[in-house]
Amino acid sequence: MTSLPSRADREPRALTRGEIQRIVNRYIGVQGGYLGDFSYASHAAFYSEYCDLEVDPYQYKGTTRERFIQILFLQPPPHQARIIRGLIDRCPCGRRARHTNPRTTR
Repeated sequence: MTSLPSRADREPRALTRGEIQRIVNRYIGVQGGYLGDFSYASHAAFYSEYCDLEVDPYQYKGTTRERFIQILFLQPPPHQARIIRGLIDRCPCGRRARHTNPRTTR
């Protein structure tokens, strides 16, 4: 995965790496190193469809999980909030079990 900037280089209200990891692992879920049930195509469509943002995940290297982490980490706080709201719409809590590997669920 590409190296991300340090916390000191970011806005103080921005999500931390730990917060992003909790969103990815505990809310969306990871299967085989990939982000829940996102395909490369559905991940690319997610930002415009659910977040009203112009983000191109193909500009980033890695799996859908790695790309999502990079994108969310690099966004300013207002865009991070849009992405989280988009996740809530796309992955409601009642569907969480479908997105999570039971071995990684607490």
